[in-house]
Amino acid sequence: LKAAPRWLVMLDFDGTLAPIVEHARDAVLPAAAKQHLRKLAASPALDLAIVSGRAIADLHPRIGVDGIDFSGNHGRERLKPGSSRTELDSSVRVIVAQVCEQVRKEVSGISGGYVEDKELANRG
Repeated sequence: LKAAPRWLVMLDFDGTLAPIVEHARDAVLPAAAKQHLRKLAASPALDLAIVSGRAIADLHPRIGVDGIDFSGNHGRERLKPGSSRTELDSSVRVIVAQVCEQVRKEVSGISGGYVEDKELANRG
């Protein structure tokens, strides 16, 4: 490792940077983890990436650190450092939205039932 010109550090959000919680919407990045991410992102010796099953629109604001390469929806979307434009595979987005809406209707009367729309996750 000492001989490597650069390092690539790839981390997951849920269960790695943030504790697992009952509902994904409640996950929070601890302050200490955020401080470490800032230091890693500022290091000229490495590239930092966060890879998650979450959509980047959900993940990116939870991190709030510049200089990180984000890969969301299990690699189906990407946000490069310094960019404001997410690159994505949108070929199935409309179908996924329709399926999620139908499932929402089906579970609306079930106590505790909800749909977590990850847009492009688990589609192949």
